[in-house]
Amino acid sequence: MTTNKSNSKRPQSPFRGATPGGNKNKPKFSFTYIYILIGIFLIVYYMMSMGTSRALEVADTEFNQMVKNREIDHVEYVRKN
Repeated sequence: MTTNKSNSKRPQSPFRGATPGGNKNKPKFSFTYIYILIGIFLIVYYMMSMGTSRALEVADTEFNQMVKNREIDHVEYVRKN
């Protein structure tokens, strides 16, 4: 009795690799990738927000009070059209 080994193999799925067990060389998912993505996001967010400053619109009396209390470092005048 001879058995035909080709009949005992499963048909290959188009979603798997060339081997019946799938692609063995495929890299596994790691949470390190998530940490890297979060780090890149934080760096890009920090670099994009470097040019913005904390602008605050206040009333005249409140501004005078802040000047007396030395809460203001500098003033930038912005003209609104």
